[in-house]
Amino acid sequence: MNMQGKVSQGIPIGNDLSFLLAEVVLAQVDKKLGVRPEQAYRWFDDYEFACRTRQEAEEILVRLNRCLDSYRLRVNPKKTTILELPEPAGDGWQDEIRALSGAAFGSAASMVSYFDHAFRSRSRHPDHPVLLYAMGTLFKTRKPRADVRKVAESCITQAILSEPGCAQKAFALLTFWEMNGVVFDRDVLTVTIDKLIQMHDSRGVSSDVAWALAFCIQHGMRLGRDSGRALAYVEEDAVAILALHASALNLLPGFTTKVLVKLLKATTGDDEHWLLLYEAVRQGFLPTVQGVVMGNTLLADLLARGVSFYRRTIPGYALIVHPGGAPEWVVEAWLKAATNIEPEDETAAPPLVKMISDDVETLERRGETLSDILRDLLDSMTDHQTTLLEPYE
Repeated sequence: MNMQGKVSQGIPIGNDLSFLLAEVVLAQVDKKLGVRPEQAYRWFDDYEFACRTRQEAEEILVRLNRCLDSYRLRVNPKKTTILELPEPAGDGWQDEIRALSGAAFGSAASMVSYFDHAFRSRSRHPDHPVLLYAMGTLFKTRKPRADVRKVAESCITQAILSEPGCAQKAFALLTFWEMNGVVFDRDVLTVTIDKLIQMHDSRGVSSDVAWALAFCIQHGMRLGRDSGRALAYVEEDAVAILALHASALNLLPGFTTKVLVKLLKATTGDDEHWLLLYEAVRQGFLPTVQGVVMGNTLLADLLARGVSFYRRTIPGYALIVHPGGAPEWVVEAWLKAATNIEPEDETAAPPLVKMISDDVETLERRGETLSDILRDLLDSMTDHQTTLLEPYE
């Protein structure tokens, strides 16, 4: 199931649905592996195993590949290593960045120095998520000064284009600041997202494009014609669904559906593009392929029941609270506040305002009640775990 272009044959990486797909498939793989729980750890689609010998490690790797193969998946050889312990706990770059982050918001010059160090560390450790980590520490400040924000925003856009895989953190941070009253430069971000989309063929990181499109849809940002033309040829389901949605909102000039329609008319609904096929019809994006959906018993039944795997309208904080978004110490603060509020309590405004931002009233003006906001927030924060590469407060 090649859902990641040139990166791997693995779980599709996009918005929240990709995490659900990973869990549905890999939970079954976990059972088939036959490895003791204390010997293995899985973070979504990343596995770690503790083995007594190298031979045991190689045997587990063979079993893992065999289990994945039954789902048309495979381990990415570029990201698979067998290490002999003990190994150093880290390379030092995390400690350096965390130490410098405290002064980053002191002035525009301090923010420049902070990112200068982060970019240098990135060049020394190209296989590590250095810039992703550097942006994670910036959640410490809810509302940076205008001069500092301008520099940070410029550096964040450079980071998005420099390090594959860090877009979700970047857009979560920008949305976090926006919900606390910061106005970002839409023109700069539009140019950045256009470049990111047009680099997709060479980088092949679908997750970055998916999060960028989700950000554009959330903020009504109209992209360039070249981006629309490039996205007309994508075959990754998550990216294609978001592109169809953006096009329906008139945010994607140059986008045409001829290639996607041809692709979907050649499917049966039982192959790797079932999700794209189903949502293209369910959301009304491509009614011309409805016959293919109706010809598949399972998909036709789902359609008749009104089932959907894609939310066309999401609250702004859904771009913040998700694995890979805000660090857990931010999420925990919100969750602690949320669990002390009754969902049906319409008088819970003061703590809810503190929990989300000082400007939560803007969400209410979009037609969401306080109960709706709270329910969505709680739904998005289930099973949230801290990873080694998340900065602490």
